[in-house]
Amino acid sequence: VRQDAVLSKQAHLLPQLTTFWMSFNTKKAPFDNAKVRMAFAKSIDRLKLTKDVGHDVNQPIQSFIPKGMGGYDTSDNAQSYDPAAAKKLLSDAGVTASTLNNFKLLTRNSTGSKTYNQFIVDQWNTNLGLNIQLDVIDSKTVTSRIRKGQFDIYGPDGWGADYPDQQDWFDIFTSGSCGNLNWGCATLAGYDDLVKKANTTLAQNQRNKDYLTAQKMLIDQAAVAFLYQAYEYDLIAPYVRITNSAFDFQYLPGSQNYHTAFITTH
Repeated sequence: VRQDAVLSKQAHLLPQLTTFWMSFNTKKAPFDNAKVRMAFAKSIDRLKLTKDVGHDVNQPIQSFIPKGMGGYDTSDNAQSYDPAAAKKLLSDAGVTASTLNNFKLLTRNSTGSKTYNQFIVDQWNTNLGLNIQLDVIDSKTVTSRIRKGQFDIYGPDGWGADYPDQQDWFDIFTSGSCGNLNWGCATLAGYDDLVKKANTTLAQNQRNKDYLTAQKMLIDQAAVAFLYQAYEYDLIAPYVRITNSAFDFQYLPGSQNYHTAFITTH
């Protein structure tokens, strides 16, 4: 479609309200150390991941709230790709390759998961001087193991909006969600109280400030390594007009979520 002279003009790359990340089991040393988690986060070239592995559809993201939703903010680049800084973080944490090489990346036995994770583990091995391997097993067993905390690193995992409000997102990483979406069980001091406050505050400006602070905690302490936001191509004839938002397009084609659609004279 992208190479077709006619269809390429009708193809629209549109953001879904989704974010994907890698989870680290913080109940196991050394992933209880934020410096170690950040080292892994900073040693992934997200642009290369999305262009070469994802065929330039999904887009890199270093934050939690996706583009197209209230609260989207790209000002915190703490997890940006920087192999030299990543190696220094490991050194500062006093963690050796021999320790980390005992860990495995839990991977669902699907083509997509294996392809993405092979790239990611190669990034870690190349940029951090490691020799981590994939642990590829059937999806049902993976789900069982992450619920029990029986993994070292797992992903890509993610979330898609049920409704376009930040409250639907930040509860994922509260301590009460450990073993249920918060698979890595990262504990961030003050995070739970801040999210509870934002969830119950009526003033939208204050809610936004509190959620932004909570997002900064997730990023700066590398609760997870944020990877990419999913996008999709929708082919729309030039005579079709749709009033939409990122949320509206999430389930096209056949969606009734968009609130205005009509056909013009042609």
